[in-house]
Amino acid sequence: MNTTNKSVAASKFQIKIQLYLIQNPVRRATTMEQHYLDNTTKAGTAAGTLLTIIANINSEDLVKTGILAAVRATVSFMVTILLKALVRYFKK
Repeated sequence: MNTTNKSVAASKFQIKIQLYLIQNPVRRATTMEQHYLDNTTKAGTAAGTLLTIIANINSEDLVKTGILAAVRATVSFMVTILLKALVRYFKK
C-alpha cells in the first residue's frame, strides 16, 4: 500500500467517523439532568406520600380491608389443609 492509498483510506475513515458523529451526536447532560436524591428528598417524598394516603383512607375502608384479609387468610388455610389431605389420600 503506497502513501496515496494510505491517505485515501485515512480520509475515508475520517469521513466515516464524521458521518457517525453527525448521525449520533454526543448528548451532554444539562444542569437540570445532573440532579441527585439526597436523604432529605427521599424522606420528604415518603412522608408526603404517607400523609396523603392516610388523609384519604376512611375508617370504613380499614374495617372492610381487615375483614376481607381475615376471610382470605381463612380460606387459604382451609384450601391448604384440604389439598394436603387429598395428597395423602391419593398417595396411599
